[in-house]
Amino acid sequence: ASINPPQVVAIPRGPDIVVPSTWHANGSLPPSHRGGTLGAHEPPLLPPHAGYTSQHSRYSQEHQRWARWSFTSPPAETIMLKISAHYEANICEGKKDIDATISAQDLVTVALETIVPKVKTFCPTFPWWFNKFVVRDTDWVDLGAHHSPLPYFYPQCLQPAHKNPNSVVFKSKQFQLYVVVPAAQWHEYEVF
Repeated sequence: ASINPPQVVAIPRGPDIVVPSTWHANGSLPPSHRGGTLGAHEPPLLPPHAGYTSQHSRYSQEHQRWARWSFTSPPAETIMLKISAHYEANICEGKKDIDATISAQDLVTVALETIVPKVKTFCPTFPWWFNKFVVRDTDWVDLGAHHSPLPYFYPQCLQPAHKNPNSVVFKSKQFQLYVVVPAAQWHEYEVF
């Protein structure tokens, strides 16, 4: 027994390697295969797509899709709203999954669409002036008079990141909105 490795034996040609025809650039057979005979040192080709499923053809698309997702923020940044009718504490509704980039005008629409049906149910026979209702935030800002198209609550959701204080991250919060019934209307309701 020798400590040397066994001698390498040279063979006149390399191993037979079969490459599916779909790997060729144009998908056609090499020129020597068109005549029907194989060259002396060319292995036979497998039928097209041998061993592959339809999923393999979509690999490139899936790879690109996952690559895009790995560098994007979550699909939706949302906030929660707590909407109350100011004169009636029993009318209070929560709303989840509100788009964080919602504008003040859209907040007014969401608040009224949430509260008006509750007010109608609360006293269906009273003639409410829904077009006079005002939507306000906790700082008593009239959102109906705030005409900026920019997201209203989004800047308040941005917080410094823990690992990198120079960058900010989105953190969902709950915000309070009030649907305010005009005082004259409320006095009419109390008399009603």
